[in-house]
Amino acid sequence: IYTYEILLFSGFIISCLIPLVIVSFREPEWQTDVLKEIREEIHRSTH
Repeated sequence: IYTYEILLFSGFIISCLIPLVIVSFREPEWQTDVLKEIREEIHRSTH
């Protein structure tokens, strides 16, 4: 059961990551926009 749960969890993560990777390769500017937003959020939370 334990190994099956790990397999299921890793499969779930992979299925979530694959579309993100495809989108980031197809639209590089989308990736930079997200990174910019994350940086702004970090900056906002620290101050």
